[in-house]
Amino acid sequence: MRALKRTLLWLLLVAVLVGALVGGTLFWLYQNTDATDYTPPALTLNGQSLQPTQYQWHAPVLNGVLYKTDEGGTGTRQDLGTLTEASVPLSLPGDALVALTVTGPNGNVLYNTNSASLNELSFEENGTYVLQATVEIKPQAGKGYGVFRYDASFTVNAPPKVEFSSTRLLQGDVLCVRVSGVLDQNASLTLESELPFTPFVDVPGGKVAFGGMHYNREPGEYAVTVRCGEFSQSENVTVVHRDYPRLYLAAAQPADASASQAFRDAMYPLYAMSGTAPAWSGRFSAPCTGAVERVPYGSFVYEGEAQSLRRSSGVTYGCAANTPVTAVAPGTVVFADTLALTGNTVVVDHGAGVKSYYFGLTALACAKGQTLEQGAKLGESGEELFFEVRIGNQSVDPAALFSGTSGLYFAQ
Repeated sequence: MRALKRTLLWLLLVAVLVGALVGGTLFWLYQNTDATDYTPPALTLNGQSLQPTQYQWHAPVLNGVLYKTDEGGTGTRQDLGTLTEASVPLSLPGDALVALTVTGPNGNVLYNTNSASLNELSFEENGTYVLQATVEIKPQAGKGYGVFRYDASFTVNAPPKVEFSSTRLLQGDVLCVRVSGVLDQNASLTLESELPFTPFVDVPGGKVAFGGMHYNREPGEYAVTVRCGEFSQSENVTVVHRDYPRLYLAAAQPADASASQAFRDAMYPLYAMSGTAPAWSGRFSAPCTGAVERVPYGSFVYEGEAQSLRRSSGVTYGCAANTPVTAVAPGTVVFADTLALTGNTVVVDHGAGVKSYYFGLTALACAKGQTLEQGAKLGESGEELFFEVRIGNQSVDPAALFSGTSGLYFAQ
């Protein structure tokens, strides 16, 4: 019995010693764990690092058997100063849970998101903004966890930025004027020039207007002025002469006066239609495959023995009969009918005042009001297809649209 008691006492002593050793070890590890040895989640706005205003971090002790807590923060809202751009880059930690709120000058909530993929903030008015973010790092085996709160303010003072796709254009080219930055919400954005422009329409990050340089646009220098409230900016644009081919063709059958009037009644109202955002997001495609360009855009065409002169406002393609004719870009069919002057005719509105015109189809495969993707079949051609692209009432050279060099793509 005494031996049993001695054994039990010995085991108890060993347990106490082991417990003391483990406890002492844990105490030593706890005391020597630096709970401040960590890097706060990185948040940056426009290249400036945000500092946590409040945080609570739990550092692992002995691979997470215990945790040592560190609390703190600046305790004050961080002032990021003045931003002079209407869109600025934002960087959020991608490996943590993020809740972000940005409040505008009038107390309106501009952003309220849990998405760590947000990489930019855009502003529609000048003034003071407040950014608040909470970043939570969830517990993982053997790793620290915690919550970090950020509170910052900044002032946006971003004047409008006006950009031109080019200030030197050939006849037949397209000019795009792009305006970004913060605009006066109580004033209209207008464009003044002797050159014809469509009204401004919204695109990501700003607004754009297009001007078509018709094949007979008088070469020279033109002033273009953008106004919005008290803001105005002017730029001089030079239109340069382009040499067009001269073709001699057989006399065409004279147009009937009533047919010409019916054409004008149908087409002219379409020239004025505008106001929607661009529907295209890439390069325009040709209206038919395997076609030969017989009469290029802007050509001087002399017809018959009398050599009556006309100019080509579009492109005449030579096609195999019944070749599919397709939409050169996404858009909406605004006309699909037969006209005495041009036969089966289709007009597709691509937004922002840009439309494509298809004349002389032998069959129609679309209807007015139909929304089409690029490449959708509109109908079939005869042995010739006459094709135009107009910005408002100004015809432009389709070649630059197909090559990807047109000013239309400056809007993207």
